[in-house]
Amino acid sequence: MMKSAKILLCAALFLLCSTHLFAWTYTNQELGFSAALPDGYSDISSQMKVKALVSQGKMDPSKTGIIEMIAIQDLGAPIGRDDLSKTPGKPENVKFEKTAWKSFSIDLFSVVENVNSISFLTLNAQVPLKPHAIQITVAGPATDEARLRAEMQQIVASVDGPTNWLTDDERQYAGTNWIAVLVGIIVMITGRLRISKHYGVIGTGARIGGFFILILGFAVPPLAVLSLRFLASQGIITHAPIFLVALVAWIAFYWVAIWAAVVMLVKEYGNAYADDAEQVATANAPTFEPPKVVKRLVTQCRMCQVPIPPDQQETVRACPSCGADLTLAR
Repeated sequence: MMKSAKILLCAALFLLCSTHLFAWTYTNQELGFSAALPDGYSDISSQMKVKALVSQGKMDPSKTGIIEMIAIQDLGAPIGRDDLSKTPGKPENVKFEKTAWKSFSIDLFSVVENVNSISFLTLNAQVPLKPHAIQITVAGPATDEARLRAEMQQIVASVDGPTNWLTDDERQYAGTNWIAVLVGIIVMITGRLRISKHYGVIGTGARIGGFFILILGFAVPPLAVLSLRFLASQGIITHAPIFLVALVAWIAFYWVAIWAAVVMLVKEYGNAYADDAEQVATANAPTFEPPKVVKRLVTQCRMCQVPIPPDQQETVRACPSCGADLTLAR
């Protein structure tokens, strides 16, 4: 039993001695990221021709040359998702691969060179952080390729910081809403924005509404991604909403935003379609003429049969000859 324990202890010590311990964390406040780096390396920044954020290495026994190196460089800007393996004119001794960082597949390219008659392997991985991407370099004798690749994988996996890349869930929300853009353009051209049968604007107000709808098509998708990221950071959601819920929320948001804009435009420019409806209703309504009043003339007295003078026939009330009442004769 004691012998077995000694064997296990020796094996553990051997593994500890043969594997670099990731005992310290490099943190860059300016770029907002951190990375765990292996122990056992010395600062070699003074011997580097290219300036790096971190330069760690091991010297050969004569202390005249570097035999292993780990470096992190600031690439000075964010990087896109272009596949570097498809870059024209790439050197023949460069091999392009992929490695995992978070949920992304990032570029890893290796170079094998002859340095002082020794085959030297350099691994470079570009991590898409923001505001600046970084490049991680691990280099050493090609005979230690397996160990160098393991170190690279551990360093890359430990990098923690914000990225300008979108996850697959976020990318489905990040595109342009071309339907909203198309509707906005049509409204701007026609100058008519009709939300319901009797509600909308015409002319300048409509074109302003069309421009607003067009802007929504470009602005809302990125805002939706930022909202998802914020909700995820607050622990409110742990994954993207299911498609049906997202679709309903998407349509509802656009509808509410457009209605709010039209309400403000109608207050400013008037409800053109309501005015049109009232005019059409007034034009189609039947007209009623008041009945004509026909005045009856009294030409002669019924009692004495004496003719009534023409200028008195319309207004006469009593016979000028016999005094009979002529009002009943009308």
